[in-house]
Amino acid sequence: MKKLLFVTQLFIGVLYAQTDTLLHDTIDITLPYSLFVDSVEKTLEYINDIVTLKNDIGTIEVPYGFKYLDGETSDMILTDI
Repeated sequence: MKKLLFVTQLFIGVLYAQTDTLLHDTIDITLPYSLFVDSVEKTLEYINDIVTLKNDIGTIEVPYGFKYLDGETSDMILTDI
């Protein structure tokens, strides 16, 4: 019984150590990505009011809490980033 308890504790200790290392590796990987996303988002100009669509085919009222990007900016986000 003591051997089983020892092996179980050893397994949990190794598992905890690997999880802690994995967590630190994940933070190291995601930090540069988060900084990149923040820098890109700061350059975007969102529209939070009434948007007139291309060729004056209509308007859209952007609800509170939502953000709208014009076509040119949306295209840049989807193709270049």
